[in-house]
Amino acid sequence: MADDRPDWPFASIPFEVWRQAAERDLGGRSWDDLRGSTEDGVGILPLYTPDVPGRQPLPGEFPGVPPFHRHARAAGSRAGRIEIRMDVDDPDPERARGTASLLLRHGASALGLVFAGADPDGRGLPEGSADVLRTVLADVDPATVRLALDAGTETPAVARALVALVTARGVPVERFAPRFGFDPLAARVRAAAGPGDPGAGLDGLVEFVDWSGAHVPAAVPLAVDARVWAEAGAGPALELGLALATGASFLRTLLEAGRDPAAAARGIEFRFGLGREPFVEIARLRAARLCWARIAEQAGLDGRQRAARIHAAGLPALRTRHDPWVNLLRGTVETFAAIVGGAESVSTLPFDLRCGVPDVLGRRLAAHTPAILTLEGHLDRVIDPAGGSHFVENLTLEIASSAWKTLQQIERVGGMSRALAEGLVARLVSGVRAERDRRIRTRTAPITGVSTTPIAGEPPLDRAPWPAGVAGPKDGPLDRHPWAAPFEALRDRAEAHARRTGARPRIFLALLGPAAGHRAQALWARHLAVAGGLDPVEADGGGDRHALAEAFSRAGTGAAILCGDDGHAAAAVEALRARGARLVLQVAAGAGTTPVEGADGLLPRDVDAVATVERIFEALGVA
Repeated sequence: MADDRPDWPFASIPFEVWRQAAERDLGGRSWDDLRGSTEDGVGILPLYTPDVPGRQPLPGEFPGVPPFHRHARAAGSRAGRIEIRMDVDDPDPERARGTASLLLRHGASALGLVFAGADPDGRGLPEGSADVLRTVLADVDPATVRLALDAGTETPAVARALVALVTARGVPVERFAPRFGFDPLAARVRAAAGPGDPGAGLDGLVEFVDWSGAHVPAAVPLAVDARVWAEAGAGPALELGLALATGASFLRTLLEAGRDPAAAARGIEFRFGLGREPFVEIARLRAARLCWARIAEQAGLDGRQRAARIHAAGLPALRTRHDPWVNLLRGTVETFAAIVGGAESVSTLPFDLRCGVPDVLGRRLAAHTPAILTLEGHLDRVIDPAGGSHFVENLTLEIASSAWKTLQQIERVGGMSRALAEGLVARLVSGVRAERDRRIRTRTAPITGVSTTPIAGEPPLDRAPWPAGVAGPKDGPLDRHPWAAPFEALRDRAEAHARRTGARPRIFLALLGPAAGHRAQALWARHLAVAGGLDPVEADGGGDRHALAEAFSRAGTGAAILCGDDGHAAAAVEALRARGARLVLQVAAGAGTTPVEGADGLLPRDVDAVATVERIFEALGVA
């Protein structure tokens, strides 16, 4: 502790003293009012110190020893730099060949070959013929560049074609160590095939592992692809719990088939999606190693055999079509979390991924992000930099505890295949997604550039479109749900309206009273309007209701939002109604605000912004 040092001049402040002082300044609120949580209910305290009630760091553990939450290796990333695995997903094989070369020149040390059948939005290489692989990998040496597959239900076929290609090139089998990434459960969900019979989801698992071991001993045949659950809406703890349940199902299937436990565990790679909160993601990756070590222990494994192999990747669902440049920041935060959290490999997505096929700039910046953070930022030169932080250590244990409960819940119904077949997984994910959607729609979980600080009239990026998705647009409980989708749908409606009429739908912001009283409300209302694709027109009548009404008439709209209150807001509403206002809403100044006479409703800070814009659209006749 700092105050144990003889030269430390300040006495430590006990938590209870700090809490009482803080609550005196909270205007009647308590310490508990400052608590937060992840979407799946993992609590986050406003302060973490040794004497704050809660979980404390695990004592006496070091990186590289069980339970591995501090790192899978004693030397951390210093034992070998984090692998930068960049996706090759261009639907044109010749362009994909150039993409592979570009990525390797700009920092990638491994390539992930994404095939269209594995992505519900149609992103990826044409499904895996030998000719496609031959073209894409023409300039790649499989002996020095690790290859990873993301091929969904076609993974076994693509893996066999890849091995045939590498063998034909004369690459020694001992120098070829691919990550085949076969996850039959996630693949069936992505392909919208449904789990069918509870046992059918793991068909072919043992056969593929045996084939891989016989032909490519250094390969990692299986992946627990938790990204499918994250993109469907699972929070960090739920995603981890579902990943653990999947890994346990794989391990059990292999052991029941008489396979060696150590070889079975060694043949699994965990692939996690990265979210927007860096410290939550750091803690989640540490919790993954902690929990998997316990599962591996129960399978009879010792020492290093219990360490999880983790790949961390950005998620297309977290990327935005509007203000896509902010995706550069999202990718940086995700990559930072992956490195600090101790992942063995990381993938950063191009910022323009959801605008279409990324161009050279998007690919290059994506590859540069992890390269700069490691080669220049040296984030991988510190072993477990978050270790000892009461915040991260506490959060690690809280996420691990929540994920373990999910694992137990799934085990009680008979494992992951049965939980999928009986709809348990869909119910768990849908419940968390509903909470996330609520936060997004109310902008309590803001999406920069989309739901907050949006750019009005932003021109779209010009990118070649992706081919059509695997089965067209889907909205099932386990389909991909982009976080920004509710606001993107509003903007699409506004843009379609503009194409039909020549202008985006407008909303009038009536600024009442002095600027000090309406400035903040007007900024809030402006962001809400632009986030929904509306064109806000502002006017201050200077206290003259007739001037305000004239400005409303010139705006050419039938809806208005009152910002501020000069004591004559009711008269302003009456004047606006006289000029044809069909909808008049009022920004709430605070918790005790009551609507002025004649207004159609209040807009508190946590209002459902999507529903509000839809209501405005209805008043304006926007289809």
